[in-house]
This record gives sequence, C-alpha cells and structure tokens, in this order.
Amino acid sequence: MRARRITALIGKPRKISTKIATIITCALLVVFTALSVTVIALSGNATSTATHAALTNLAHANGNQVQSILNSASKQASAMQSYIVKSYDQGHAVLGSPTGAKVKSAIYGVEMADLSIEVEHYLVNSMCSAIMSDEDIIGFGIFFEPGKYDPNIMEYSLYVNREDAADNRAKSMGKYSDYSREAYYQPVKNTQKPYFTKPYQSNSMTLITAAYPVIYKNSFQGVVVADIDIGNFNKLTATSAEFPSLYTNILTDDFTIVYDSRSSDDIGRNLADFFKNPNELKRLPTVYQPGAPLNAKRFATTGVKSPASSILLR
Repeated sequence: MRARRITALIGKPRKISTKIATIITCALLVVFTALSVTVIALSGNATSTATHAALTNLAHANGNQVQSILNSASKQASAMQSYIVKSYDQGHAVLGSPTGAKVKSAIYGVEMADLSIEVEHYLVNSMCSAIMSDEDIIGFGIFFEPGKYDPNIMEYSLYVNREDAADNRAKSMGKYSDYSREAYYQPVKNTQKPYFTKPYQSNSMTLITAAYPVIYKNSFQGVVVADIDIGNFNKLTATSAEFPSLYTNILTDDFTIVYDSRSSDDIGRNLADFFKNPNELKRLPTVYQPGAPLNAKRFATTGVKSPASSILLR
C-alpha cells in the first residue's frame, strides 16, 4: 500500500512537467509565429517602399529625357506660332517686293501678298533647320483653315521631311478635306490645345505626331505638327540595376502606350488592357498629371503582375 502511494506521488510531477512543457512550447510557437508575421510584413513594406522609390526615380529620370526630346519640337512650334501672330499684327512684310513685281509662292507657284511670301520663307527655313539639327524630328508641317493664310490660296499647307530639309524645300499636303481628317487635326481644332497622336508606322519607323494650335485673337487658324521618331526613345534609362524586372512606358494623355522598354508589341495598346479591372484606370487622370511619373503594377495578359515606370506626355 505504501509502495503504491509513493509510485502515485512520483507520477504526478511527471504529468505536471509535461503539461508545463507543452504550454511553454505552444507559447513559444505563438510568439515565433507572431514575430515571423511581423518580420515578413516589415520586409514586405521595406521592399514595397524600395520598389516605389526605384520606380519614382526611374520615372523622373526618363521623364526629363522624354521632355528634352519633345521640347525641341515644342519650342520650334511655339516660335512659329509667335512669328505668325506677330506677322498678322504687323499687317505687312518687313521687306516688301519692288513695285509691280509679281512674287509667287515657292510651293504653289501662285502669286501671294508680300507678307505671305515672307512668312512662307520663314516657315520653310525654320522647319528645315529644326529637322537637320534634331535626329528625333523626322518631319515638320503647318496646315491652315481655308482662306486663313492668303486669299489667293484657299487651302494652304506645307510639309518638310528629312529629304526636303537637306535641299531646303517644302511641299504642299493637298486639300483641306484631306489633311483636316488626319488624326492630329480635329482634336487640336476642337480643344485648341496640343495633342499627341497614337503611334503609327511610316517608312519602317514608329512615329507619333505632336500637334500644336495656331490661334490669333481667339480664332483657330491651323495646326503646326512635328513627326517624332519614337524609336529614339530607346536612349532612355529603361531599367534599374537593383530591380531588373522594372520597365518603362511612355503614355499619351489618354493612356495609349507609345513606348515600351521591353518590346514593341504593346505599342498602340491602352494601359487599361493591362489592369485586372480596367475600371481602375478611370481614376488615374484625377491622380496623375502630364509629365509626372505614374507607377503601377500592371497585369499582363497572362495575369502576372510586374512593376512599371510610366511617363505621361505633355
């Protein structure tokens, strides 16, 4: 009887120690699990922050490079706009032709007013100079509303490409009914604001056209256009050494892709195509401004997300 009692008393501490060990083990598991979740969350936040910083820095760097490419076209267009407005205000040519002399347009072979001849010379020389001094610009042109340039030529337009620029010449782009239907014309006429077309192919090159309005006394006169070779956007800093999966897009104001550092396959597609929910794109215009970096994780058609650094043209 005594022996059994001793055995029973010895057995109880073992059960208590087992319970204590089990409780301590469970407590440690809970603590380690909580710590693991915390560490993973902190690591995820740190990675997310670092990725966002890399995207932002890359977008800013590329934004500056893109803007420098576009600035040349914009400055030339602005100079032409200013010259035309000043010519309208002045109302006569600085250097008039001799009395009785019949001066004709170098493009149309039709007599025009001295002021119209003077403006034509300026436009042709400026466009040729702009093209020859900038490898990104492959063409420059100006297109007027009917009768807005000279009363003797109701439908006036001129265009200079690289071959023309080399010979310091220009050519007409035909009838108003033709050029006014081009993608660059009506958006500028309707909004009286600059506009970038969607990418298109021409002579084995991928181009966009930057179009700028010519306004005189709140009246729309026509459009100045610059054709830009977006193949030269390959000069951009497209990736990050720290995050090699990052890539760069350039978008128009309606979120059409005009450049993709990974492939040309997506050029011309809209950013909405890459969102899991295309409706998410609707809020972007209220959040991002032209020229600002747009950072997003886009869904590819395979459903895989990848971080993209994008720039809106302005």
